[in-house]
Amino acid sequence: MSKQAKARAKEDDPLAGDLSAFIGKANWRKVRFLMAPKDTTVTIRINKGVVDLAKKVAKQEGIRYHRLMRNAITNYVIKAA
Repeated sequence: MSKQAKARAKEDDPLAGDLSAFIGKANWRKVRFLMAPKDTTVTIRINKGVVDLAKKVAKQEGIRYHRLMRNAITNYVIKAA
């Protein structure tokens, strides 16, 4: 491919320029990849106020509250071990 053809191809490529105007952090959300299978069920009793607060925080984080609680327990145990 000649230099002129490469230059034209670059000009025609919509992704070749600065795209920062199209990317806004307001639309971003945190994504986690959970690789380990969850093969054990645990049942606990928790104060309704704590569960309601967990639901509120989970909604702000954009995740389900069960995942929020599981992450909180997992992170605490890992740090404490």
